[in-house]
Amino acid sequence: MIRKVESEDFAYQMAEIYNSANELYPEDERYPADADIFYKQIERDKNYVYEKNGKIVGFMSYHKYEQYYELTSLYIHLEYQKKGIGEDLLTFFEKQIPMGNFVITKALNTSPWAIRFYTKHKYRKATELELSSLNLEQHRWETILYKYV
Repeated sequence: MIRKVESEDFAYQMAEIYNSANELYPEDERYPADADIFYKQIERDKNYVYEKNGKIVGFMSYHKYEQYYELTSLYIHLEYQKKGIGEDLLTFFEKQIPMGNFVITKALNTSPWAIRFYTKHKYRKATELELSSLNLEQHRWETILYKYV
């Protein structure tokens, strides 16, 4: 079940899920997060959690900018990955966006599994022209992917 995050109480669970998913990286490349990061995200973005058997096992967040929407987070607890939860959250996100709008997400270049996930769902890597038209800068450590919904 997907439901909206309506209080800061979820920040600890979001941090736990993020840190679990972070275990996919080699230990020296992990950047653990605490609840403070997610308190800020809850204030700024629209946030949704995925519950399975009463336990929160994933979450996603997005933010509306003037010209586009950005999927700012999509994380699934390591134990629950590859079970369709990420796809459910991504589909849910896309249904929140009015038809005909441009959406982006960013993935670390060291996360080829994330880039594969988004390209599997018809996201494309943004070109320099597309990035400049949206006034976006792509850092050397990330890939910006987009899609029209």
